[in-house]
Amino acid sequence: MLNEHNIVVTKTGQGSAPAEIWQCSELTWFEKALYNCLRGFLGRDKRCFPNNASLARRLGVEKCSIRRSMIQLEMKEFIYRVPRQDGKSGREIIFRWHAIFDSDGDAHETR
Repeated sequence: MLNEHNIVVTKTGQGSAPAEIWQCSELTWFEKALYNCLRGFLGRDKRCFPNNASLARRLGVEKCSIRRSMIQLEMKEFIYRVPRQDGKSGREIIFRWHAIFDSDGDAHETR
């Protein structure tokens, strides 16, 4: 099933990355894979709290590769990370609405 942004959504609300991510020349292949992997951690409430160790295991890389690519995704404005509001350690990953998703080229933040 597709949602309003043409993202494949499962019963749990998780989905694979939209086609615009896979076609984006601004991202490396690993950044695209990481973005897709992050989407797999979305819960029913559309919140995402994966830790670097879990991401590294899923992608078969070292945690330092995850850290570097997360920084790149944040610098390229595809995601941003905020401290968790529930008092637990780690950060919540927020997916940003990037200009590649918009025909008018404007970027918007979404949760």
